[in-house]
Amino acid sequence: MDPRASLVEYVNKLVGDSDDIKALLLDDETAKIVSLITSQSDLLKREVLLIEKLNADRTQDLSHMQAVIFVRPTAENVHVLRKELREPHYKSYKVVFSNVVRRTLVEEIADADEMELVTEVREMYGDFFVLDRHLVSFEVCPCLDAIQSTSGAIQNPLLERTIDGVLAVLLSLKRRPDIRYQGSSPLCRNIGERLCVRIDQEGSLFDFRPRDVAPLLLIIDRREDPVTPLLNQWTYEAMIHELIGMQCNRVSLKDADNVPDEFRELVLDDNDDSFFEQNRYKNFGELGVNLKELVDSFQLRSNSSSNLKTIDDMMRFVGNYPEFRKSSSNVSKHVAIAGELSHLVGKMDLLEVSQLEQDLACREAEGDHRKQIMELLKEANVSLSDKLRLVMLYSLRYEGKNERGLPAMREALRKAGVGPEGIQLISSVREYAGISKRSGDVFSNRTFFAMASNTVRRGIGGVENVYTQHEPLLATTLDDLLRNRLKNDNFPMARQDDGAFGTSLIGTVDTPATVPVPKEVLVLLAGGTTYEESRCVSGINGGTNCFVPPEGSVTASAAAAARQEKVQVLLMGTCVHNSTSFAVEISRNAASENQNRLLRSG
Repeated sequence: MDPRASLVEYVNKLVGDSDDIKALLLDDETAKIVSLITSQSDLLKREVLLIEKLNADRTQDLSHMQAVIFVRPTAENVHVLRKELREPHYKSYKVVFSNVVRRTLVEEIADADEMELVTEVREMYGDFFVLDRHLVSFEVCPCLDAIQSTSGAIQNPLLERTIDGVLAVLLSLKRRPDIRYQGSSPLCRNIGERLCVRIDQEGSLFDFRPRDVAPLLLIIDRREDPVTPLLNQWTYEAMIHELIGMQCNRVSLKDADNVPDEFRELVLDDNDDSFFEQNRYKNFGELGVNLKELVDSFQLRSNSSSNLKTIDDMMRFVGNYPEFRKSSSNVSKHVAIAGELSHLVGKMDLLEVSQLEQDLACREAEGDHRKQIMELLKEANVSLSDKLRLVMLYSLRYEGKNERGLPAMREALRKAGVGPEGIQLISSVREYAGISKRSGDVFSNRTFFAMASNTVRRGIGGVENVYTQHEPLLATTLDDLLRNRLKNDNFPMARQDDGAFGTSLIGTVDTPATVPVPKEVLVLLAGGTTYEESRCVSGINGGTNCFVPPEGSVTASAAAAARQEKVQVLLMGTCVHNSTSFAVEISRNAASENQNRLLRSG
């Protein structure tokens, strides 16, 4: 169940079926999709001499080249293609859509092809962004606003993009799954219903060989766990996304100081970057040690006597040895990234901030937390966003129980310079994912058993590192699923294709005893996933260079169950959040809710 391998196969078929000189024409989304799985040099080997956007202005004569068009099946793209066919620049056109295309759009293309230059029109199901072997994004961000009509139906055009993406993943992997959805979430139910309808509509495309145990698509609402995207991160990949930002595996250091020009824009690709592949799940301390070992080995070869003790020392060393940058560019770029991360950690006092965040996420201690938060709110070095997120976490954990510190915290935030929109986020995060919106136990504090289990785990040794002790709720959900403890009341079946049961749609519930543990699990986090959750899934799947969960953790328990049942998990998200994008999501949701309240009152 490797979506990257499926896309690589698609691209090979796309450009590798002839020796003609080719131009590859893409739209904004397929350009990013292709860039994640292949390089310009690899395409050049397939006689692709030109790569450009379908809607680019063309003045030169390209009639000696074949155009290979790979775009999403949208009316806008077909309109541009029709215009190109009426005034052609290429000798022929091979048209490939990244998803299921409507017959009417194909007919429009045929009508415009008066010179009969289109040699082929076909579908290849690559309508998604592969960020890792187990991680797929649809790059829908902000994700799914809670825009509800009076009937309660969720109406959002971005929802269709998510449905299209999931269908493309299923078709590329040749899987027709059972579907379970989070029962408390209208959004998840809506997605489940629409997927059932679309799969039935495209029945011939989903006519795959039956499996002994059907794959499972598990649909979860981001609101169930608002804590994970609010936390600072300390493993390499997640830390980059949180502090610098990463879009489709691309990192920009254009605002960083003391970074060579060639490292201002970077790509992190584990296919050709062994250091990133080996260290993406390492904590920041381990990363520094591994970087130093590599730089030390070059230092020995160059007979340098420099004393390298810190990341700053390594940055200076790399700057003084251009031959090192040339021969070890992958390591050099990681020295540049690590240098910027180290700078930001020190500048914003993130060690102290993050330790309190983790404690808020993992431990019930209102008095201690209130005191520590008030102290940090006075610190000048702590950023306003970090101060605000601490109060948001406090607000979520102690909602409806003991939140007496909130008025003083709001006032302290105002004095620190946080504006009204920022202060409003404290209430907005509850509207988005407060107690009334969640059915799960994200803080492990709703029952005595949950609190006791959490305390025992922390005491026995599940806490290996105070900065990475938090585990996303996804770990618990997958552990329950793989041990057949996931209640059908909480996650009912939206569809089931099985010889014994036939096909069941929304509303049919089977007892846990009738549902075998699936061997393949596809998780859709509606509302966005995170790199911390990706790390969790890596640990559950196991394999070379995977995350190794600490003994006694929930992730380790799920990994043991996955090994026993030989289960693999694929994580899909409408996007990959960091705390900044998640705050935008919360704000948009609050604005939508206010708009709907006004409409209903009117």
